[in-house]
Amino acid sequence: MTHILPDSSALDEALQAASRGWPVFPVVFAVGAGGKVTKRPAIRAAHDPGHQCRGACGQLGHGHHDATTDPDVIRRWDRVYRPGGWGTSLGPAGIVVVDLDRAKGSRPDKVLPDQGDTPTPAGIADGDDVLCWAAELDGADWPPDTYTVATQGRGTHVYLSAPPGLVVTSGAGLASALGWCVDVRAHGGWVVTPGSRCPSGSWDVASASPVAPLPGWLLVRLVRAGRVPALAPPRPAPPVVRVPTTSTTGPRRAYMESVLRGELDAVANAIEGTRNDTLNRAAFNIGTLLDVAGLDVRTTANALLAAGLHCGLTEAEAKAAIRSGFAAGSRQPRRLAGGAA
Repeated sequence: MTHILPDSSALDEALQAASRGWPVFPVVFAVGAGGKVTKRPAIRAAHDPGHQCRGACGQLGHGHHDATTDPDVIRRWDRVYRPGGWGTSLGPAGIVVVDLDRAKGSRPDKVLPDQGDTPTPAGIADGDDVLCWAAELDGADWPPDTYTVATQGRGTHVYLSAPPGLVVTSGAGLASALGWCVDVRAHGGWVVTPGSRCPSGSWDVASASPVAPLPGWLLVRLVRAGRVPALAPPRPAPPVVRVPTTSTTGPRRAYMESVLRGELDAVANAIEGTRNDTLNRAAFNIGTLLDVAGLDVRTTANALLAAGLHCGLTEAEAKAAIRSGFAAGSRQPRRLAGGAA
């Protein structure tokens, strides 16, 4: 396998991205059999595959969750990891990237999820054509004047700003995004930062225009595709999750129960794209209090599990997140003022 050497222009673009408030992290590229280029975070994973931690353990090695806007950290990572490029973490940046791909294989009969019996125009050959047609059907224009990146695969990344306070999640293809060869990279996802290079090409700024707001017609399509959980039909009210009993007394007991209730409510109300991370962080926070609060581990874990199941996680996902959070939190026990841990 051939590894790609770092490029100084990639660091410059990473620092530019960070100056805009877009967190970045180092990425390495490699060429495998058949010339296929793979990309992965340069920082070695902190846990074994399948581990659910998203950084609550305090270590580096959590993919795009490591991303930062600190220029000193970025320069240090460049010296230590010598990455071939960088990745931009989109959720913290408040950015939605519409990823327009070239066709891979033959075009399907239907290219839009809500196309119905409307025939696909003969000239549609890639993701850009699909979205242009979608805009035409909605009486809108595409593409907007916005920050745009030409990708190494001859596709396009169109950057748009998410509405304040609204979480847009990532999705791919007809089933969960906007259409054939049209993917959505947003909360929970990342894209390669421009300036990055690999043997098959580079990611280059095609338009340095300011990032435009997400158009209303496109937001409607994202809602239909299930990519905007907050605008989906409301879930039933959270179940009454019993707060685990704490052995503390007086004001401390009230404080502990308030902390536990807050963490359980946050998990029960977590939306798609944030659920696993919210549960993992709650388990970590409670894990730091297990000893000082005199909490029963099994009872507390069951309360977290009930909240995790309510918000939509599977039992396996929830148990893994709780186990990981408890383990990390118990290694960093908290002390309360006026008493020992």
